[in-house]
Amino acid sequence: MKKIIFTVFCAVTFIACQEEKPVIEVTEVEDKMDMKAILEGVERTREGFTNAINQGRFEDIENFTHPDLYVVGPGSADWVKMRELAAEKGTFGYDSIIMSPIETIVMSDSIAYDMGTSKVFYTDEQGNVISLKDTYIALLKKGNDGEWKLWRELATSTVLDTLDQ
Repeated sequence: MKKIIFTVFCAVTFIACQEEKPVIEVTEVEDKMDMKAILEGVERTREGFTNAINQGRFEDIENFTHPDLYVVGPGSADWVKMRELAAEKGTFGYDSIIMSPIETIVMSDSIAYDMGTSKVFYTDEQGNVISLKDTYIALLKKGNDGEWKLWRELATSTVLDTLDQ
């Protein structure tokens, strides 16, 4: 009998001393986000950035980029030449850009991923319009103003046939 009472006592003590564990509710992140609004915001940023370049409003580009922007651009000789020419002229490198997104993935309510190809046009020293292509992966981050901003970009001059548009 003592053994039964001792076992019951130990069990009751053990149960009473256990901390109440919080209930963790698992829901899909997408359920809590307005995906349509996020994707529209990313598209607005991409269009605004493109329009600023194409309209020569280079001072407006900062409206579409995060203050912590970091870009790794294509490193092929033709891209290096374009950047060097722009540095010599003291101008923005592109005359215009056409971006062709392939996929946009919302990772959270404040980070989105964008992948695609782009064609960049610039004028060389002889006045010829040169076209360069790239494949880009960009991370966009929601800024303090609630708008999506280009935060990180990695681009390569290699454009796969399946991605080239």
